[in-house]
Amino acid sequence: MTSLDRNVDRETAARRVAARRQQHRQRSWLIRVPVAGAGVVLGIAGVPLLLIPEFGLPLVMVSLRLLALEFEWATRAQGWVERQTIRARRWFDRQSPTVKAGLALATLAVVVVIVLELLVL
Repeated sequence: MTSLDRNVDRETAARRVAARRQQHRQRSWLIRVPVAGAGVVLGIAGVPLLLIPEFGLPLVMVSLRLLALEFEWATRAQGWVERQTIRARRWFDRQSPTVKAGLALATLAVVVVIVLELLVL
């Protein structure tokens, strides 16, 4: 992907978000406030779960999508997270099966330690 492709993707994504934001802002505050609240709650729940990317990352992405309907900073954050996720996924895809297995085992070990710590509390 060239830098021109990335810019086109960013521009296309920015236009889509702007259109969704425009449509969302025409709604009543009775809809807008709960949507923003849901974004905040999902973000708070998703950040600690980033240790388990399969759970945390989707929550953070949905949170940023909801918040992007109201806030420009969330739009930028959403784009950044999506780009970093793509980079990480491409890096992971290039790794050997041994490295992939090692990363999976390391993630599992972290999850086990966290669960055991929570059980002791």
